[in-house]
Amino acid sequence: MKDVGSKLLKGKRVILRKLTKHDALAMYTNWCQDQAVTDYVLWEPHAHIKETQEILNTWVKAYDSPWTYRWGIVSPRTGHLVGTIDCVYFSERHEVCELGYCLARDYWNQGMMTEAVELVVRFLFEAVGVNRIEARHATRNPASGRVMIHAGMKKEGTLRQRLQKRAGDFWDLDYYAILREDYYKKNE
Repeated sequence: MKDVGSKLLKGKRVILRKLTKHDALAMYTNWCQDQAVTDYVLWEPHAHIKETQEILNTWVKAYDSPWTYRWGIVSPRTGHLVGTIDCVYFSERHEVCELGYCLARDYWNQGMMTEAVELVVRFLFEAVGVNRIEARHATRNPASGRVMIHAGMKKEGTLRQRLQKRAGDFWDLDYYAILREDYYKKNE
């Protein structure tokens, strides 16, 4: 495997680029404060832009660390930053990573996240050389599972009551993965 950093990736529907400290307002405005977006993620809506700035500063500093793969999702049509996609877990030893992603509500159901996941999957297999890419979603959010399937991932199972979003509110999570051999067979 090679640590090559978060390179610029371009598709028809999305451009994936490194985040900068100047992205806080777009992140906060477009999705971080939106309850509909945060219903299916581990964090609550940001009450103030300062929360967004703090996490963004941490993320930008992390680019200096090895095996950090995180991108802002930009709409080429509007030029706006509309989401993020990243490796929320990465193991060099096991050659595995887990993807996480988030997209502004105004951009749902346009194929943007599917293309972003496909670009990152290709990059992680071809440029970095991972062996396995995983992702998971709350069963309450089947649209995220469809993104994973369209990107070539296979459902491996459901973990019952794996996540507690709020006190007493336990969620089931569906797990998906794609192996390097699956990816290359699919793209022969």
